[in-house]
Amino acid sequence: MKRLIWGTMLCVLLGVHYAVAAPERVTAKPIESNKITVYAYKVEPLIRLDEAKPGFLAEVAKLIVKHPNLPVEVEVSPAPILMKYRLIQAVGVCGIGVDSDFSPDDLKNLAGLPLFQAGEKTYKLYFNSLNPQGPILQSSAAGLLDGIKRDGTFEVLMQKYGLK
Repeated sequence: MKRLIWGTMLCVLLGVHYAVAAPERVTAKPIESNKITVYAYKVEPLIRLDEAKPGFLAEVAKLIVKHPNLPVEVEVSPAPILMKYRLIQAVGVCGIGVDSDFSPDDLKNLAGLPLFQAGEKTYKLYFNSLNPQGPILQSSAAGLLDGIKRDGTFEVLMQKYGLK
């Protein structure tokens, strides 16, 4: 009986030791360093899975998210939770969505740049402050968004997708 008790205690102690020593599954290190990805999810006609006609917000994002040394691409997921995972858990640079896609804690690390109002929803380009590229790209994107609104490109894209 004593052996059983000592054996159980030993297993418990070793189990606790290994459980405490387990590595973190999610780190604050961004997963991509060779490109800038704008994460989004399908919201017809604003964002589509069609690469030839990706949607209004996807085209706007391609025009305003610019990096001097890295290519920028828009990755469209079929569901909001996938966009949220890539942006929050994988420490992505930026994503397109609405405030309700995120928890209040998530929003503390995100800076939203309003892109388009659709009914009650305001779609924003969210920049992750935990990614070193996020704050840098946020300031340039705001200026570029103003530029495409001034030069008429924004209106042309709205007409292209039947939003005006």
